[in-house]
Formats: sequence, C-alpha cells, structure tokens
Amino acid sequence: MQTWVDGMAHIEVAHQSPGYVLVRVHGEVDLNTHVPLVEAVDHTDADAIAPVIVDLRSVRFFSLGGVDWLAAALSALIARGRRVRVVCRDRGPAWRLINQLRLDRHWPLHHEVSDAVDSLDLPRPMPSSPGAADARLQERPEPGAICP
Repeated sequence: MQTWVDGMAHIEVAHQSPGYVLVRVHGEVDLNTHVPLVEAVDHTDADAIAPVIVDLRSVRFFSLGGVDWLAAALSALIARGRRVRVVCRDRGPAWRLINQLRLDRHWPLHHEVSDAVDSLDLPRPMPSSPGAADARLQERPEPGAICP
C-alpha cells in the first residue's frame, strides 16, 4: 500500500485481490488537493490495467475544486482504458455535491466497496474439489486425476 498526503487530504492506494486497485480518500478534498492520483494508481498497480475503485466514504469536506480534481483523475484513468467505480455513502459532503451535480449519471456510483467490486464482475478463483486439498496434504493424486 502506498500513501500520499497533500494538505488535509490523505490518499491510500493498494492493489487488491481479485484484481482491482482500491483508492481510499480521507480528509478534505478541495482546490488545494494536488495528489497525482493517476500516477499513484499506476505506480501501485503492476499490470496498469486493473479496474480502480475510489472510496470517498471518509471524506470530511468536498468542494467543487475536489470534484474537478476527481473528475480529471477519473477521466485520465478511463482514457487509459481502466474501468472506474466511485464509492460514496448516501449522505455526507461528497454525496451532497455528487448528487447536486448529478454526477451519478456519469460515474458508476456505489454506497459500499463490496458493491463496487461486485459490479466489476471480476474473475473469481475456482474452488478446488474437497479431495484436492487432502490429496496434496498426503502427497497422493487427487481421485480421478490424469497425472499423479
């Protein structure tokens, strides 16, 4: 996980399983926020194609300058071919401004990170059969396996 601090804004960026980048924004996001969000995401994400979820639930203050900052970052990520989701509670400073500006019509908006992850429809690892784990532990082939 990488952390960036700019004034009253605190941003954490981390690659998550099953293959997305989570950006948690804390504090105050306004005209003075100059965190290079796109570069931070690219620096943290090794494959540079994973979807990005921006979590605004911990934002205490969100101004029009903050909207501009976020819109520019989301536009740049989308232009690079990345899918984006925005997470924001249905109350609070970020929600009020996003709702008033009707940005939910332009940004895929969710109230919980888990909902945003589900909307990405990411591939999930296939669970192994119950006998597979036992066979690996006992170093014998799984029942029905072609090769030992």
